[in-house]
Amino acid sequence: MRWLTIIASIALAGLAVAPACDDGDGDGDADSDGDADGDADGDADGDADGDADGDADADSDIDADGDADADIDADADIDADADAEHPSEFASVSGGQFLLDGSPFRFVGANVRGLCHYGLGEPLPYSTAGEVGLNLDQVAAMQGRVVRVFAAYEGIGAEETANRLEAVLDEADARGLLVIAALTDFYATPFHPAGDASYYATDLGGYTVLTHAWFDGGYRDNYLPLVEHVVTRLSDHPALFAWELGNEIKDISFADSSPETFIAFCHEMAAAIRALDPSHMIAVGEISVPNSGLNAEQGARLFGHPDLAFLTIRSYHGAGDDDTALAASLGKPIIVEEAGYSAGDGDRPALLRGDLDLWFGRGVSGYLQWGFMASGSDNGDGDRDLGMDRVFHSDWDGMFAAYLDRAATL
Repeated sequence: MRWLTIIASIALAGLAVAPACDDGDGDGDADSDGDADGDADGDADGDADGDADGDADADSDIDADGDADADIDADADIDADADAEHPSEFASVSGGQFLLDGSPFRFVGANVRGLCHYGLGEPLPYSTAGEVGLNLDQVAAMQGRVVRVFAAYEGIGAEETANRLEAVLDEADARGLLVIAALTDFYATPFHPAGDASYYATDLGGYTVLTHAWFDGGYRDNYLPLVEHVVTRLSDHPALFAWELGNEIKDISFADSSPETFIAFCHEMAAAIRALDPSHMIAVGEISVPNSGLNAEQGARLFGHPDLAFLTIRSYHGAGDDDTALAASLGKPIIVEEAGYSAGDGDRPALLRGDLDLWFGRGVSGYLQWGFMASGSDNGDGDRDLGMDRVFHSDWDGMFAAYLDRAATL
């Protein structure tokens, strides 16, 4: 794995803050080494060489009795768009739930973080262009409806960012899928706008993350112009589910951090996006309200903003902060935006089924698997600990069946 999804646990000035983790298990990290992927080198794939050729066989079809018995070549087209449901209007929120084509919309899906950049060299040089379709085909085959991607990359400008995201949106649309586009990363991965590297620094917990200076106006240097360009370009794309301000962003972990600065940033950016795109939903992308260092009043004020459509939480190892009551009080949906179990937790497919029961029973509207990698070899974008793949885990079929069965109930 090539970049660290950093997991921090910080206590600031008498304020007990939930761990800044990607797993929500209360131990301050997503695994034993402090990253969200479960390896020692802190990247997103978990091997030493990260090679991926995209041509290994990928067992993917689940037949009527729940067995995965059909081999599909990784470059094969499973003709997902033959039966794709194409929405005729943008997803929206009403009465505390998502609506799509006028009907309540609940979903399962997956995080394919670097999908926009597959087959284009850095930041994922071992990925292939064919893996874009492969991953989307597999999400569609398990009846997933929403995919989350990280749109920005520090090595390209705003126009190329829009080009790459648009290409993924077009592929998703052909399969009846919708996309959440995260516009930067809180952690020091390459998935942030060009020029923003100087706004990452070592925080009080020893992790490299976005600084208070970025939230306090620095975002206007590179992030805001990129967001304005990309949103303007893609404001009418039918496959966009929501714009997301950033992956797990918060202003909490430096001596000068301020919840009020973070709230002001989120409100200003939501209004800026809404001015350019009157139709698509906007979300923050938080781990949870407590993890963001916000008290109940601040959380309600942040997410009470009319341009912020829904809340997000995490569920790793079967644990995570529960903001469903806050969402219900605000009349807004909430989704489990990242979820995963490690092999050490036990029978992952069985645990997944229980977690799906738990969270949908609590009223969430969506649930997205973290570290989804459908290729038969490591392309650099998976998660050896918490992901769903054929490379680091042997339970693809069971995980696939769990999502397929849940989708049938939604």
